[in-house]
Amino acid sequence: GCAYASVVRKGAWVVAEVAGESAPPQLYALDAPRDLVAARDGVVLSVNVKSGTALVKPGDTVRRGQVLISGSERVSKEETRGEAALGSVTARIWFTAQGEAPLCRREMRYTGRESTSTCLKLMGLEAPLTQGEDFPLSIQSQEELDVGGLFLPLHILRTHQKEYRWETVAEDPQALKASLADQLLAQCQAEMESAALENAEIIDKWTDFSMIIEESIRARAVLEVSAEIAVSRGNLEEQSFWKEIR
Repeated sequence: GCAYASVVRKGAWVVAEVAGESAPPQLYALDAPRDLVAARDGVVLSVNVKSGTALVKPGDTVRRGQVLISGSERVSKEETRGEAALGSVTARIWFTAQGEAPLCRREMRYTGRESTSTCLKLMGLEAPLTQGEDFPLSIQSQEELDVGGLFLPLHILRTHQKEYRWETVAEDPQALKASLADQLLAQCQAEMESAALENAEIIDKWTDFSMIIEESIRARAVLEVSAEIAVSRGNLEEQSFWKEIR
C-alpha cells in the first residue's frame, strides 16, 4: 500500500518516511456507451453510421449539442443495449462577421500660409523682436539661436507656424467595400481555423452591404463550409471549457 518508504539513522534518531500509494486513474473505455452530438449548428449533408442509431438524416437542421448518433442499439422489440456510437456526420455550417466603415474621413491639410515670430530670451525674460501672424489652427516649431553671454546667456527664440484646416474627404465606395470584405472574410477564416473541425472545406463565401443614412457602409460576410460535426459529448464540453478560458 506504499509508493515509497525509507528509514535513515541520524545520530540518536531514526527517521522514517512513508508515502501512500495513489489510486490508479480510471482508463477510458472505448466501448463504453456514449452518443455523438453536433459540435456546431448546421444542415446535415450526409450520415455514416458504424455503430449506434442515426437520429438525423440529410437535409435536417441541427443545433449544437443535439444528438446525431445515439449510443444505443435495438436488440429486440423490448430490449436495447448501450454501445459506443461510431460514425461521421457531414454538415453545411456558416461562419459570419459584421463590420462598419465611414464613407467620409476628416483630413488635416496645410493651407500654405506660414508666419515666423522672434524674441530675445534672457533666462526667464523675453523681449519681442518681430511678430508674425497668429492662426487659429497651426503646427508650431521653435528653435533657439545663441547670441552670446558667458554669465548671462542670451538667445533668440524663433517660433514658426504653419496653418492647416480640417477637410472632409469622401472615400472611394468600391475600394472601401473591397477592404471591408477582405477584413471580415479574414475574420471568418480565422474563426473557422480556431474551430479545428475535421475535413473542413470552404464551399462558398459572400459579403452583403447596406448604407446607413449615407454616412457609413455596413457589411456582413459569410463563409459557408462543409465539415464533420459529430463529436462525443465530453469533447464538446472540453471545447466549451477552453473557449471560456480564452
